[in-house]
Amino acid sequence: MVDSNIPEAKEYERAVLGCMMLDNSAIEVAIEMLDTSCFYNPMNEFLYIAICELYEENSEIDVLTIKARLENKGKLDLVGGENFILGIAGETKSFAGIKDYCDILVEQDELRKLLIFGKSIVNTVTLKGLKSDEIIEIAQVGLNKIGIKKTIGYRHVKDVVNEAYDAIVEMSKNKTTAGISSGIHSIDRALGGFTNNGLFILAGKTGSGKTALALDIAINVAKQNLPVLYLSMEMSCIEITQRLISKESPVEIFGIQYKEYDSKEIETLFWGGITDGCARVANIPIIISENSALTMAKLQIKVEKAIREHGIKMIIVDYLQLMKGTSDDRRLEVESITRGLKEFAMEYKIPVVALSQLSRGIDGRGESSRPVLSDLRESGSIEQDANAVMFIHNATDDQKLQYDINSEDKGKNIRELIIRKNRNGECSTVLLYWKPEYASFYGLYRD
Repeated sequence: MVDSNIPEAKEYERAVLGCMMLDNSAIEVAIEMLDTSCFYNPMNEFLYIAICELYEENSEIDVLTIKARLENKGKLDLVGGENFILGIAGETKSFAGIKDYCDILVEQDELRKLLIFGKSIVNTVTLKGLKSDEIIEIAQVGLNKIGIKKTIGYRHVKDVVNEAYDAIVEMSKNKTTAGISSGIHSIDRALGGFTNNGLFILAGKTGSGKTALALDIAINVAKQNLPVLYLSMEMSCIEITQRLISKESPVEIFGIQYKEYDSKEIETLFWGGITDGCARVANIPIIISENSALTMAKLQIKVEKAIREHGIKMIIVDYLQLMKGTSDDRRLEVESITRGLKEFAMEYKIPVVALSQLSRGIDGRGESSRPVLSDLRESGSIEQDANAVMFIHNATDDQKLQYDINSEDKGKNIRELIIRKNRNGECSTVLLYWKPEYASFYGLYRD
C-alpha cells in the first residue's frame, strides 16, 4: 500500500527523464544535481540509471538503446516494457526546464529523508534508552548529512583570474600574507599565512612546545578579530585559559604556589598584572572545547555550532593522535581522521591546525637528529593530506653554531621550526625564541 503522505513528485521525475532523452546537456545537469534516491518511483529510478550508464559509455541514447539496456539488466518488464519508455519520451518537448525540475526532485528527496530520519529518532528515544545529549548528537549528525547538497565543483579559470589578480594586488599593496597571519612574521613569510581550505600539521616530541606555539598562534589570530576554536583533548579549559593568561600577563604565573614577595607593594603589582592579563584574555575571541576522546562526528557538531554561534575562522586540534576513529587498525583510523580534517577545512573554508606526536623511532637516532616526515606518528597520510608540515626541534649546541646569535642566553632558548612540506612555498627552517616563564614563542628576527 502506498502512503499518500510521502513527499513525491512523479510528474517531475518523468519530466526530468524526458529532458534527458532529448539532449545530452540535460543529462549533464541531472547527473550533477541528482542521486538515484531523488526518484521515488522505482520504475523511474531504473530508467534514470540506464540513461546515465549509456551516457557514461558515450553510447547513443534513444528509446531502442534504453530498451536494450533495461532488457539486459532484467528490468524492462519491471518498468512496464517499451510503452513506458515511449510514454515518457513523448511527454517532453523541451529540456529548458531541466534545472527547475531537478530542484523539485532534490527538495522532495530531502523531505523524504527528513521523514524517515524523524521516525528513526523517535525509535531511538523510545527503544534504546540513550541519554538526551547522545540522541541530540545523533540527530545533529544525521541532519547535517541530509543537508549536504550536490553542487557543481568547478569554475573556468577565466571566471577566477580577476579575483586572483585582485588578491595579488592586495598582497602587494598591504604586504599581507595570502592566508591568516600567525602573528609571527618569520612563520608567515615561510608559509604565506594559514590559507583557507588548508590543513597544517604542527609536530614535535612530547614537551617540545607544540601546545605553547599553538596557543601563541590562537591568540595572535584571535587578536585580528578572527575567532578561533581550540579543541583540547589533553588539557582542561581552565588549564588552557591559565596558559593564555600567562601569555597576556606582564608577570610570571608558573611556580606561583612557591612565590614569595619582598613587599606588599610588589605583591599588589604582581596580582594587578594577573588581573590585567585576565581582562585581556576575556576580550579575545577564543572558544575552547575539552574532550578526552573526540570523534569526527563530535568534531563536526562542535565546528558547525562554533561557526554558527561565534563565526570561527580557524580550528586548532590538540592533538591528532588522541582523536578516535572507527577502524580497528590504528593506522587506517588516523588516515581517516586526517582526511576528515582536510575535508572540514575545504568544506568550511577555514584553516585547520592539527598538532601531532612523533614516533619513538626518532629517539633511537640520537639527540642531534632533526625530525623528518617519516617521523610523524602512526600514518603516512598525515603528510599527504597536509598543506604544510612543521616540526618544533630543540637544536643541539653544535647545531646552533650555524646561526648568528650574539646572546648566549638566546642560543640556549632557540628553537627550530623545521618546515618539511610546504605547498605554498619552499621548505625551510624558521628560528623561534622560547621564553619558558611565559610558555611563549617569539620570532627571533623582525618580531
